[in-house]
Amino acid sequence: MVRINKKIVVIIVVVIIVILFCLGLLFNAGRLQKGKLFSKPIQKQSTTTTVASRLNNDQIADLLLQWANNTRTENGGYAEGEWCTNKGVCDPFFVDNRIGAVGLWARFKHYLKYQDSESMSIMAKDILIYSDPQKVSTIQPVFWNCKLLYELWKSPLFSQAQKNNIENICARSVYATLDLTYNQNVSIPETSLNQITQQMAGKGQRNQLFFFNEQVDVSMSSEYAAFASDYAGMYQWAQDKEDLKRAQISFIAAVSALRNNINLFQLTEMAPLVGLASLDLNKITPNPLYVQYADWLIKQYKNTSCPQLQGCVMRAFLYNELYKLNKKEEYRQERDKIISKLYDERFDYKGLSGFRIGKGAFYDSLTKNQYMMVSNTVLAGLLLDMQ
Repeated sequence: MVRINKKIVVIIVVVIIVILFCLGLLFNAGRLQKGKLFSKPIQKQSTTTTVASRLNNDQIADLLLQWANNTRTENGGYAEGEWCTNKGVCDPFFVDNRIGAVGLWARFKHYLKYQDSESMSIMAKDILIYSDPQKVSTIQPVFWNCKLLYELWKSPLFSQAQKNNIENICARSVYATLDLTYNQNVSIPETSLNQITQQMAGKGQRNQLFFFNEQVDVSMSSEYAAFASDYAGMYQWAQDKEDLKRAQISFIAAVSALRNNINLFQLTEMAPLVGLASLDLNKITPNPLYVQYADWLIKQYKNTSCPQLQGCVMRAFLYNELYKLNKKEEYRQERDKIISKLYDERFDYKGLSGFRIGKGAFYDSLTKNQYMMVSNTVLAGLLLDMQ
């Protein structure tokens, strides 16, 4: 028989015990990582909320244009906007044939800055869509249309066929709400300037029947102002005196409605558009009073909040136009202040306080989050145009 050295046996047993002990530690370590070793779950390390790096203006504009391009209806045109809950449930898109020019103009501003083929391709398709009566039967603007289209039309970027289609989009627009009759014996240009001079002098409400044969709807100042800007745009196309007269009459109606409105909420929304219409009148009938009036208007509401997104955007737009005219630093600062506040509070982007569902667009928060096409595309164009 072979005798086994007792010392060797002891050593072997010890080695086996050590190996088993190590394997046990590894097993329990695995269980420990899964939180199963203890009766209470392991506390996870706290995580801090990631704050998004601040986007620059061009990055914001890119996101807005991406959102706009994804917000289209069955005819290929832009939807009026999106209405979504905080859970991401959105209503079906609603067709709005009035706003194609705004999307086109915003894309145009992007192309001017980057000469990107994507923007040119999108514009080419949009021009065909909105000039085709089979796809867009009627264009009845309540906002800028020809004013913006004229910027595209005069650009050398487009072919003659495209220019013809752009002009056609403007030509077949119907301004059905402007049917005011007026006193033919009163000078239209003088009335226009007298209206703004009196308002700046502190003379508030005025009997509208001195010029118009009926009372102007005081809630429609924004629409009349948009019509004034659009007719001013039409006049630049062909210098048709009828377009000039319509621009001036629309402007008188806008100022008259503004002077007789006592609703502060409406006034803060209307005033920037009236100021911008005044600058558009100055382009076709230069007079320093028009610029002075725009400056006076914006200062009247400088310290009042703008309850709705579009009013804030238009206010920033007016500051930008005034800044381009005279380079006053106060205009640039006020413009940037408005945009920064909108970015912090109303931009639906992850990491910001305004985050909702990550649309990458600005919104009004009512019963649902409203992402409106006009406000977002105008703001995109403004951001790309800013100096």
